[in-house]
Formats: sequence, C-alpha cells, structure tokens
Amino acid sequence: MRTLCTPTTRACGLSRANLTSGISVPFCCHNHPALCGDLLDKGLNIHFFAGSSGSDNTSSHSLRTNPYYLAANGRTLQVAGTALSIKSDPEVVAHEFGGVGYVLFCNATIYEAEYTAIDGAITRFETRAVNDTVVRMVTMPSAVLAGSLKMQNDLNLGALGDSVQGLADAFADSYSEVVLGLVAGALERAPAGEAQERSERIVSRVGTTSLVVLAASVVLFLGLGLGLAGVALANARMRDVEEVRARLSFASLVGESFEGDRALSPLESVEEVFGEKRGEVAKRVGVARSRQGGWGYVVRLPGAMDAR
Repeated sequence: MRTLCTPTTRACGLSRANLTSGISVPFCCHNHPALCGDLLDKGLNIHFFAGSSGSDNTSSHSLRTNPYYLAANGRTLQVAGTALSIKSDPEVVAHEFGGVGYVLFCNATIYEAEYTAIDGAITRFETRAVNDTVVRMVTMPSAVLAGSLKMQNDLNLGALGDSVQGLADAFADSYSEVVLGLVAGALERAPAGEAQERSERIVSRVGTTSLVVLAASVVLFLGLGLGLAGVALANARMRDVEEVRARLSFASLVGESFEGDRALSPLESVEEVFGEKRGEVAKRVGVARSRQGGWGYVVRLPGAMDAR
C-alpha cells in the first residue's frame, strides 16, 4: 500500500487569523468543498471522498476505488514538541497553548506485488494495482478509525521534523501501516510461484574425448599391471630365478671374489660357495701390495703362499 499526502491548510484559506474563538473554529476548504472540520479539534479526523476533487464526502467503504482519496485534519498534542520551523510555516496553524493544526489531503493505492529473491536479495519487484473489490475488503476494518492513536503519535513525532511535508509523510506511512496491519491476521501464507535451491560442489569439467581416453588409459594400465604381477608370481618360485636372486646378494659377491670357480658351480644355497661350510680350512682375507705395485685383496691359506 502506498499513501501520498500533501499539506493543504493554506489552500483551504486557513491561518492564525481564523482562530477567533477559543471553543470552536469550524471550516470548509475552498479547494475541497466537502472537506470540513474544526481547527480546534484535539483529535484526528479522517474523511473519505469519491474523487480527487474532494467535493463528494462519503464514509461508505463500498464506494472506494483504487486509488481512493482521503483527508486528515486535527492538531498535534499540546504536550508534544514542535519544531520552530514548522510553527512558522503557513501550511499549519500554530496554537497559542501548544500544538499545530493541520489539514492533509491524500490518495492511497493498494498493490499486489510479485518479486524474485535470490540468496536473500530481491532482484525483481513488480507491482500491479488491485481491483476495487480487494480495496474494499482491505479498507473495511479501518472504517471504524482503528489505529487512530498510533497515527496521532506518529503525527506528533512528525512535528519534530524540519518541514510540514515531513509531517504529512509521517501520517501517510502510519496510515498505510495501520490499514495493512488490521488485515494481516486474515491473510494466509501461500507457496511461492517458483522455488529453487542450489548447492555448490567442486567438480572438474573436461571434454568427452579426453575423459574417454583417460578412462581407457587407466583401465589399460590396470590390466597391464595385473598381468605383470601374475607373471611375476608365476615365475617367482622357479629354480633359476631363485639362484639369480641369490647371486645378487652381498654374500654371493664375496664368494665369487675369493672362492674361484667353485662360486660358479650350481649350488643349493649361497653358503655352499664358502669352503669352510664344507669342512675345508678357513681362508684369511687381507690387503697387501700387488706385483704391479698397487694394493689389493689377498687370500692367505695356512702353510701356503698368498694368493692375489
């Protein structure tokens, strides 16, 4: 709902010069003939009209259209503060003992809204004026002037501003809040026209051909690895394989260096390379100068010459 109000006190021909009585100062506006009230009225009076001219005053909500027109007159409370700039404005009538009289002419429009909200932020907001039937249903509770105390308090606060238009805007906002607040309890929650939820996932985006080649390569290498593992397991216990594996050990390398041709004979185990394992005299290995003048390993046998 959107309510727009304009101060019309001066257009009605009203000023402090009209305050000729301390009991009652009735008036009717020149520009809105059906808008009549009392400048000394301490309360808040709201008038409804059939058109923007303000010449046809009606209290029947069944005749309201969209937009519809209304006016408000009264004065702020004497105990409420008022800005000095407003007291001197010709759009209000400052009273001698506090408070200012005002006359406001307003129009109100009721809309239905459709919006899009993404992650809590509204990205689209479209409004359409409702038909007259909806207007009459929405404004029916406010026909008894319910919420007038809230509107009066908001007018008192608006008088603390620096302009009369601020006072008019305070009433306009308050009136919209009251009207919608009175019908809010009768509204029902409806499902959204469209609803969508999104969640984030970490993914990789590759071409179809590349993905197929990658998958095929993985399967190929997996098959090759399993095949090689099978061949290795099948040949792991063969005699020749075991002997080659034994020849690659450090003990076999020592035996081939110091045991001569015996180390190249077929053996059941590496230990058979060494003569002392078969009951022979143990050899002694040392380092001595060779015939060529260098140094090298020598094998000493008990009662025999060094073998280089």
